[in-house]
Amino acid sequence: MRTLLIGAAMLFSLAIAERAAGQNVELPHWVWTAAERSDFETAAFQKNFSVAEPLSTAELSLAVDFCSVELLINDQVVLVSEAYDPNRLIDVRAHLEPGENVITLRATGVDGPSAIAAELTGEFEDGEVFRIATDASWTSGKGNAVTKSFGVIDPRRWALNELPPMSALAEYNQWKDALPEEGDAGAKQERLSALPEGFAIERLRTAQADEGSWVNMTFDPQGRLIIGKESKGLLRMTLPDSEAGKIGVEVINDSLEECRGVIFRGDDLFANANRSKAMYRLRDTTGDDQFDEVTMLQETDGKTGHGRNDLALGPDGAIHAIHGDSVIVPENATRQTAMEPEGEAPKALGHWLRTDGEGQGNWHVLALGLRNPYGIDFNADGEAFTYDADNEGDVGLPFYRPTRINHLVSGANYGWHQLRGNTRSLPVYAPDSVPTTFDVGRGSPTAVKFGTGSNFPEPYRSALFALDWAYGRIIAVHLTPRGASYYGSGETFLEGRPLNVTDLDFGPDGAMYFVTGGRKTQSALFRVHYTGSSRNDAAETVQSTARQEFSERSRRQRRALERYHGRSDTRAVEQLWPYLGSADPWLRNAARVALESQPANEWRSKVGNATGGLGGLIAQLALVRAGTDADRQAALSALPRTMPESLSRNEKLTILRTVEICRDQVTEADSVLVTELAEALANWYPSKDDATNRELCRVLGQLGSPLAVTAGLERMASAGDQMERLHYLEMLSEAPKGWAAASRQRFFGALIEAERSSLGDRFMVGFFDDVKRHALANVSDDAERSKFADLLKGVGDAESEGFGAAPARDFVRHWTVADFSADELSSGVRAGDNERGRALYRAALCNRCHVSGSEGRSVGPDLSTVGRRFSPTDLLESIIEPSKVVSEVHRNVTLTLKDGSSVHGRIVGDDFRNSLLTVAINPFDPSERREVNKADVVDSPESPVSPMPPALLDTMSREEVIDLLAWLIAGDA
Repeated sequence: MRTLLIGAAMLFSLAIAERAAGQNVELPHWVWTAAERSDFETAAFQKNFSVAEPLSTAELSLAVDFCSVELLINDQVVLVSEAYDPNRLIDVRAHLEPGENVITLRATGVDGPSAIAAELTGEFEDGEVFRIATDASWTSGKGNAVTKSFGVIDPRRWALNELPPMSALAEYNQWKDALPEEGDAGAKQERLSALPEGFAIERLRTAQADEGSWVNMTFDPQGRLIIGKESKGLLRMTLPDSEAGKIGVEVINDSLEECRGVIFRGDDLFANANRSKAMYRLRDTTGDDQFDEVTMLQETDGKTGHGRNDLALGPDGAIHAIHGDSVIVPENATRQTAMEPEGEAPKALGHWLRTDGEGQGNWHVLALGLRNPYGIDFNADGEAFTYDADNEGDVGLPFYRPTRINHLVSGANYGWHQLRGNTRSLPVYAPDSVPTTFDVGRGSPTAVKFGTGSNFPEPYRSALFALDWAYGRIIAVHLTPRGASYYGSGETFLEGRPLNVTDLDFGPDGAMYFVTGGRKTQSALFRVHYTGSSRNDAAETVQSTARQEFSERSRRQRRALERYHGRSDTRAVEQLWPYLGSADPWLRNAARVALESQPANEWRSKVGNATGGLGGLIAQLALVRAGTDADRQAALSALPRTMPESLSRNEKLTILRTVEICRDQVTEADSVLVTELAEALANWYPSKDDATNRELCRVLGQLGSPLAVTAGLERMASAGDQMERLHYLEMLSEAPKGWAAASRQRFFGALIEAERSSLGDRFMVGFFDDVKRHALANVSDDAERSKFADLLKGVGDAESEGFGAAPARDFVRHWTVADFSADELSSGVRAGDNERGRALYRAALCNRCHVSGSEGRSVGPDLSTVGRRFSPTDLLESIIEPSKVVSEVHRNVTLTLKDGSSVHGRIVGDDFRNSLLTVAINPFDPSERREVNKADVVDSPESPVSPMPPALLDTMSREEVIDLLAWLIAGDA
């Protein structure tokens, strides 16, 4: 067995783990210095190691508690994480070198028990694996401080806060399998996955023909099931005392249409009737166990698609409702949310409401910016959660947001606004929004329910169970308290086909009960119960205990700030001000909303006297959101003309958001101000942080900075995935200044290829139509605009130029990277023949798939700026060994079909409603495509082989290889 060599100074040697199968490896330790963990303490941790043989993979995982971290490999910063960031997993193979290497974690603590956990895992080319994980053996770079372990990280805290991506082969249309055949109300045979160990499932009842399709359920005080029918009315089911007994079914209401939410408070039954467009209270006033009194409590206007959804009884004893963006907020409702500066259309307000349930009035809007959340429930801490929908048509577009679990808090804006065709919904990193708790991915959210009332063992008793209707899944989401909110991770608890789950609850016996239905499909009632023995959950550690205690205090503080949401109070400003600069985004948000709820005249001067830092910037953001046009003009003028690179990501994003909100205050008379501001912001480019680069390019384009074009083209060329590439295409299409002939050509060439190869859904066409329209509008020369318009229509396609048959060339030798020294390449490219390099670029067929300046076609990565991103050695390696690193956006798959044949290429079309995949099968001709039925595919592994052929340099002499590199590195501007 191979050994990974660790520096002697580390007093540590690490044996390579056995092959991964079945190996039970201890997770990383939380580490910090042995000194008292005080706020803003700095710390550094280091590990030396040696890699003697080539690696096929190398990934680094990082989790932080209450600290910001710079992660360095061989003294190069490869990752920056702020205090409340989610866990990160990045590919670091390109940063590792043969021989000695060093990992360094440089950290700064914030309020709370600071700690870091990290792990480097990899695999050698022969399949052996290695691992380095944080523990007390890491050296501390702070004086005589000693690295101390605060316990092994909990698996749920170590997991990523997202499910793995949904396979392109997943069938959205599987719900149609549950449509009853004509005259058939019998059971459909579900194909169910295995449950976690110790759990069992049984079908209790299949809906009969006259019982409709079921969309909601709850238990009444007597332990009977109340079920809301999709069409009209409510059913009551009495479960038998024994397995041999029959379930009794009766109709208890036949008038309320599509009750998506039903809940009891005492003996009163509350129903959110979507197609009746109102909330109702049902009472038994005669004592005959029938609901003879039906009272409309609140009529709710709007449509019914994303409508009146679930109800929950809150810890405050109030009725809580969750509504989609088709429902208009009641006019008589007060609101605890701040107004958005861009404006709010009624349709944009998916929202969370609270009412006392006693009649009209006393309705409060607690949060907004949701799309179509169906379920709502409260955990043992009294905190509310929902599962919000994505916009399916936006899949693949730069502003797509997956279905996600959201922690519902007072005053929050969750970002969905449908401004500019959805493109200006707030991103999750926006300083005037709140982060995502857990990303589920593509799906159709229905109900959520905590396992608090179950007899399940941990961690499932504390889990939030979320239902995905389209893909037939029940997701178990595990929530770890972290500051004023939670860190989420999750797993698929159960899935099936068809299993179009609509609602669940826990019965008096502690078992999970859930129903299927919706869209007139066959419904059924299931029970999941735990039959296993008791088992121990993860042991408490020093870190987990400290985090729990600190988080309880943070949640109490957030709730104290929320008391000022939506109401004026003379004590508010003084009490909220210290939390505007909190590292905790949930405290920061609570403080900002409280500030915006106070009259601006009472705190405007305090903003002007702020000394800077994140707190001062958030206060300024609050003023430009809640203040006047004069406030926005003053804010622009007050922004410094020197923007230090040392600012944190949150500080930079807050400044950029402030400029974005104020941009309408910029006039032609402010040209000096605009120029100075753009030059100051340009100092941040390029940033190690993707969010900063994205928003920086957006704002620089709005300010007319030429850097917007240069930076946008560079980021587009280096994009690691489609969404990033399309983001910069969209930003570039709206940049009015900074264009040269070559950059225009690059942009439109990339636009043509992106439209041809981007994988997405039905709104992809409209997106590209908008991008093309904006891009052409910014070409001032009529002849140039006409030329590019023809290119976009496929008229006079310039791609055919220079793509004739390449002249035959003789084999010279099979080159390897080792044949060229770094010094030879560095000196050679400086003296290389660029013009011959251009000719060789064509001769080697590079221009068939790559753009460099005005040369080539955008099938593979854009090479125009590789000289600024890669060394000559790195570039040579990527040509000679193209399969060593293949970015996500350029990976191929091999689809194995039922008939034994296979299809190899890149998936470029996946309209999940028609169950077809479109595959581009010829890298030299992207228009050559094949459609494949998902049902015919039995396997679909990603190919580790790059579509770029190897041995492209084997017909070149040593001097020609160097000339080609010289031309690529110089760039064709």
